[in-house]
Amino acid sequence: MKLVECDSKKNQVVKHNDLMKAQGALSSNSKKMLSMLISMIKSNDSEFQEYALHIDSYEKAIGRKSNDVEALKNNALELMRNPFELKKGIYFNWCNKVDITTLKGYIIFKIDNELKSYLLNLQNNFTKYQLVNVLKLKGTYSPRVYEYLMMRYKTYKNEYFKEHKKYPKSYTFEVSIDFLRTTYKIPASYNYADIKKQIINKAQKDFKEFTDIKFDYKEQKIGRKVDRLIITVKENNRGSNDFLSDLKSFIAHMRKNYVNQNIWQGQGMILSVSESGRIYNKKTLAEYNKKDAQKVWETWYELAKNNNLLCLKQGTLF
Repeated sequence: MKLVECDSKKNQVVKHNDLMKAQGALSSNSKKMLSMLISMIKSNDSEFQEYALHIDSYEKAIGRKSNDVEALKNNALELMRNPFELKKGIYFNWCNKVDITTLKGYIIFKIDNELKSYLLNLQNNFTKYQLVNVLKLKGTYSPRVYEYLMMRYKTYKNEYFKEHKKYPKSYTFEVSIDFLRTTYKIPASYNYADIKKQIINKAQKDFKEFTDIKFDYKEQKIGRKVDRLIITVKENNRGSNDFLSDLKSFIAHMRKNYVNQNIWQGQGMILSVSESGRIYNKKTLAEYNKKDAQKVWETWYELAKNNNLLCLKQGTLF
């Protein structure tokens, strides 16, 4: 067996868009487990491997500390006993093997070969996102809502870029309540008020706190009944876009977005970042050497985390 492990901070999930829209129901933690599993697929894989998910890594990634082995096993078995409809009237399972005994501390999965054309060597009609964006989501339906909104948003962004040579700041589209009910297998007992409270509003709160996108919505009615939602998706500085997650991400963000802008001011200096990515004093045009620049970056990073950096106070980052 070739051991393939999951790096929850670096891995990406890549899925054919038909999988993003597939009808089915998984618990939130099983959906996160599935995302971790798919993120272990290598871009050059021609066949599925046996993918090993470290139990402690999984629990840490989803923020669970219970060490509940039975719950963990049930999360894994959901991927075998919870079929989803990918084509009209044709149902698939995610996995055809789950092994919790062979390798101590790991769960070993084998993805069903029927899904090869939807997960391997994808050339078009697919969506890619950073795994970290779904692992901390709290709402039961939030991981699936994230995937659907990300698929719609990225498809639009790519089409917009081809035409305009730049990316849009947001994307607005409509989705019917019936579509949500069918796609997410929402219980028939849920009325619209339940869907709004338990699914839409929870996802909206989750995304703002944990992911790289956020959304607003308006209700569209037929008579008194809410028939569809008009959703606007835009970038969010959280999840994989969280430039405050570490110093490296912060430096990359500042170099990309704040060239020649006033970042810090004091002691007769106005400091900024040059087009070459170096820190310089705008009054004298003198550039900092590597050692001194590192100290400045570290200071700026600490200021930024407390919203005390000049450009943050001006409200240009949020």
